[in-house]
Amino acid sequence: MDNQWIVPPGRYKATLTQVKKHDDDCIRLVFKLEDGKKAGKHYYTQKSYWLEKDLCSWLGLDRLQKLAVNGTLSPEELKKLIGKEAVLVITNENLGKEVPLVVIREILPHTSQNLRWVNANEPKFRMSFAPNAEDIAIAA
Repeated sequence: MDNQWIVPPGRYKATLTQVKKHDDDCIRLVFKLEDGKKAGKHYYTQKSYWLEKDLCSWLGLDRLQKLAVNGTLSPEELKKLIGKEAVLVITNENLGKEVPLVVIREILPHTSQNLRWVNANEPKFRMSFAPNAEDIAIAA
């Protein structure tokens, strides 16, 4: 198996590299991650809500509406996004196979806020005394 498609869970800086018509009812978006790995997601026309949700999260509603001519998107219109950066939130699903299924849970804008957790290997907890925290007293 080609290990460029095996991606551990986490957030990754990525670039859209391919929009491919999978069949008459499905398209696939393929992203190249900063470390050279790849992740893809299929979207089906009967469940177009998922593509709209991901694109709205990634691009924002205004940009999505400009891209969607007459409220619809074709693979050709989606190809205009090739080269655009994003932050991918990836999880893995263990389906009883040796290699888990890599799932793109979210496609977020490429911003410093979204990149804050990229490749974080351990959880981080915000303390009450951290910068930008509200000035509140905590009673023991």
